[in-house]
Amino acid sequence: MPDTPPTELQADSRFWLEREGRPFLGHSRAELLEHIDATGSIAEAARAMGMSYKNAWDTVDAMNNLAEEALVERQKGGRHGGGSSLTEYGRRAVGLFRELERIHARLLSALAERRSEAAEAQALYLRLGLTVSASNQLLGRVREVLDNGRRHDVVLDIGGLPLRARLTRSAISRLSLAPERAVMALIKATTIKVYRHDIPQGDNVFRGVIESDGDSDHLAIRLNQGRVVYATGCVDAPRPPAAGTAVWVSIDPEDVMLAVADPALPL
Repeated sequence: MPDTPPTELQADSRFWLEREGRPFLGHSRAELLEHIDATGSIAEAARAMGMSYKNAWDTVDAMNNLAEEALVERQKGGRHGGGSSLTEYGRRAVGLFRELERIHARLLSALAERRSEAAEAQALYLRLGLTVSASNQLLGRVREVLDNGRRHDVVLDIGGLPLRARLTRSAISRLSLAPERAVMALIKATTIKVYRHDIPQGDNVFRGVIESDGDSDHLAIRLNQGRVVYATGCVDAPRPPAAGTAVWVSIDPEDVMLAVADPALPL
């Protein structure tokens, strides 16, 4: 996100969703998908966006490759090889992005109004940036909410990955969390613990394989359930494990942050 002074924050500041650590869906990409949905044509959508047909297709391909399901499908025949349309998954993804974008814009607008508290607003804005840029952004839905007294466990289904988040009763109420509620789980890479030898205990313990040691800052781990998560190092090994190494991953439920969107937009 741009490092804009608090007194100049704009409600249309850029907001991006990432998948597997790469840009997935932003304002312009969502607009391109909306034009495809309206015109049924990549060519017409590209013209409306002021971009080339090739660039439009490259953008669509990049999104399709990152998504669990195709966002755009192409039909044979016709101009430029046929028409194109959004899949149901694509429409839901765009709808979810627009709702999150509106939430983001309202928060930025609220911060901008607090001009007399510039230092605090800037700190809040920077914290917002850290949340949005969290390496692990996982879309899913609530499976169940378990009442444990003062703290509640929210059991999530992240595309087959069972993940627990631990929240207060007031947070559960404020976010209106209930089964089938669409959510985004945000987890900072620094909070994920990776073990090569020891088997951790507790909730959110998963088996996985190092997919790429990338650079010295992050490890990419593909969990047995198919999801890729990012961590910053290994707890019980002096060096980062090499690609292909089997590891255990532990995520403290207290470190799982939740963002909610319109409950009418299931994933």
